Amino acid sequence: MVRRFELPASSPDRLNVIVASTGSVATIKIPSLLSALVGEGCYNIIYLPSHTAREFVGPGEIPHPVRTFNDADEWSGWCRGDEVLHIELRKWSHVLLLAPLSAHTLAKLAHGLSDSLVLEVVRAWDYSPLPTTTTSIATLTPEGGCSNGRTARRVLGCAPAMNTCMYTHPFTATHLRVLTETLHFTVLGPVEKTLACGDVGTGAMVEVRDLVEWLRQVRSEILSPRQ
Repeated sequence: MVRRFELPASSPDRLNVIVASTGSVATIKIPSLLSALVGEGCYNIIYLPSHTAREFVGPGEIPHPVRTFNDADEWSGWCRGDEVLHIELRKWSHVLLLAPLSAHTLAKLAHGLSDSLVLEVVRAWDYSPLPTTTTSIATLTPEGGCSNGRTARRVLGCAPAMNTCMYTHPFTATHLRVLTETLHFTVLGPVEKTLACGDVGTGAMVEVRDLVEWLRQVRSEILSPRQ
């Protein structure tokens, strides 16, 4: 395979995290989230904005050294024999956090659609059975397995953000159930507050500090073998 792009170098003490944003005004919080994660000093971070998410956050707002990929990077300049971006991202990542997750993308996920880079990464996710004992990141191989023969642990999380009526719509509960029961996502929120449209109700994305704390817990679980 011909390498078309460079991903952040993996290391034994750093978690490889993909933060993916979709079409919600809550995307404006992503620079703060990425800056907080960079400040933690224990994550390699890739940011995947959807086409609509890019309307809310410009390239200049993404902190260094976060690496950004978008839909155009998937096949632009691709030739037979080249690496496929969404497959390489899946192999590289230990955690994928979809924040914010819009109602539109939620519906696509629940129905298995893969018409964007973000959705292709999820559709290509490794759902091998989790081991009874977690493995150190140091044992992960580039192919996505473990040097000791055990299956790597990868984690999916999402932070929904949408209008209250969209959140309480019957479709939403059905779609979230697919994410938790079939795709094994951890769903964070949403919470009740004044929304961007001015309505007060449940549908807002959880706070940045809550997402940071969740990633800390995931990192601890992956790096620390269970007793």
